Amino acid sequence: MAQIQFHGIGYVAALQGCMSEPRYLGRWKASYTSRFVSLFFVRCTERYLDVGGKIAFVMPMAALSRGQFKKFMTGSFIGRGDIENVRVEFSKAWKFDSSVKPLFPVPSCVLFAARVSDPGRPLSAITAYTGELPMRDSHLIDARKHLTVVANTAPKSAFNGHAHYKRKFKQGATITPRKFFFVEEEPSGRIGSNRRAPLVRSRVSNQDKKPWKDLPGLTGNIEAEFLHQVALGTSIAQFRLLTTHLCILPLKPDSDELMDSSAAMSDGFSHVSRWMADAERLWDSNGSGRMTLKEQLDYYGKLTAQYPLAANRVVYAKAGVRPVAAVISDPRVVIDHKLYWAEARSKEEAQYLSGILNSALLHQRVEHLQAEGQFGKRDLDKLMVSLDIPKFYAENNAQARIVAIVARAERIAASVEIDEPERFQAARKKISNSLIEANILAEMDIAISELMPI
Repeated sequence: MAQIQFHGIGYVAALQGCMSEPRYLGRWKASYTSRFVSLFFVRCTERYLDVGGKIAFVMPMAALSRGQFKKFMTGSFIGRGDIENVRVEFSKAWKFDSSVKPLFPVPSCVLFAARVSDPGRPLSAITAYTGELPMRDSHLIDARKHLTVVANTAPKSAFNGHAHYKRKFKQGATITPRKFFFVEEEPSGRIGSNRRAPLVRSRVSNQDKKPWKDLPGLTGNIEAEFLHQVALGTSIAQFRLLTTHLCILPLKPDSDELMDSSAAMSDGFSHVSRWMADAERLWDSNGSGRMTLKEQLDYYGKLTAQYPLAANRVVYAKAGVRPVAAVISDPRVVIDHKLYWAEARSKEEAQYLSGILNSALLHQRVEHLQAEGQFGKRDLDKLMVSLDIPKFYAENNAQARIVAIVARAERIAASVEIDEPERFQAARKKISNSLIEANILAEMDIAISELMPI
């Protein structure tokens, strides 16, 4: 327990201690995310701090740069529900990246602030530390002997700049539970099997989550118009679409209207209606009850927003050791939530964007902003498109050069032989090695550096 002194009040509070209380177990401990950390900071300030009182809070290091903390770092919190309006001025920050150990499971920072009545100045500087501590709970005197200041600079943000393309990229659809929708065709073995309504079964994957992974799969005939191809995060490599996966999506033909079992039966689609009825029954029995299965399938409109499916789209993986992007020219492919996508005005614009998004040079410019967990830096989310990527014009010679390089890269990527059962990591490595051997990636970085100098 750490004692935090508020204005005239000695209040004992530690995030770990509070989350060990029974009333917080389901609500906080299992959902230790940025919004709850931010809410905890604001709630403590609102309840226990008078104007002029000071507070220091351990936060994820992402609070200093990531977009989800943008409003939080303004220091102005508009009241919602029973929380009154709160304003703070951040005075300083300490930053502890993964080089400081043993400390926290993930890179962290400490934010120092005071409650104010009027909007305060933005945080102007952070102090970054490096060093190895003698033990996790080192005394402050011992910690100072082992830590070294490595920087004292203004915080770099992931949400500065014009970022023309950031608004255009959207996250793909949350098609979950996967066991209800991703399928594979049953081998019929019968002459004259019904191609208009093939027999399918739930696709079982080690990526299935509980409780759905423990439930029996579904089997049945499905009208062919409801069988779609979906690109997952594992479906792409640099400059190439590797594979797609068969998926049932109950979208009314020639429409972006999503149907539940009752609507499908009313429109005469008996097969998909029976499938959805079985899925809805399992969902209602095992889900949280906060939304219907139809609402879950179109969570935040991320499925229907893709329709009508465009012919020229660029996609990139939201997570990975390095950026991976590709052009999707097939207007039948739906995009999963492990990918971000944007519609391009032309194939050339899509190629231009895929070249930039595959660039190691551009990745270096945002790498310091990536959230870092126990297993290193993984998620890119919208960091790459938060850069000031120049808008595409076909007449621009520098951009046309990038398009020409990408066209060559696509031909090389397409020529790499990939074995059918090969894991996507191995496939990506093969393609990457071929691009390196052809000097494509180095040539791309030179062209991009001329277009987007630091």
